[in-house]
Amino acid sequence: MRILDEINDNPLEYVLIMLTISEARQFLRALQKLVPQEDKELDPTNHIHVTDDDLSRQVTIGIYTPSSLQHLHERVRRLVEEN
Repeated sequence: MRILDEINDNPLEYVLIMLTISEARQFLRALQKLVPQEDKELDPTNHIHVTDDDLSRQVTIGIYTPSSLQHLHERVRRLVEEN
């Protein structure tokens, strides 16, 4: 797991996320769409954005494998490789 503070461009080690029921359901649905089925290959550019109910906060989640790193934005690739 890699967590990036996109505003400050720094890795984070500890994050607390508190969700409403509505946000948790949105998060779960988004993750279910993001995770590939057993017989499908990972789309390295696929990612999801989950926002809070008033759209003031956002979590972006992507899935990577060693072979998909080349397709990621340089900043994200650096985060994965260096942390």
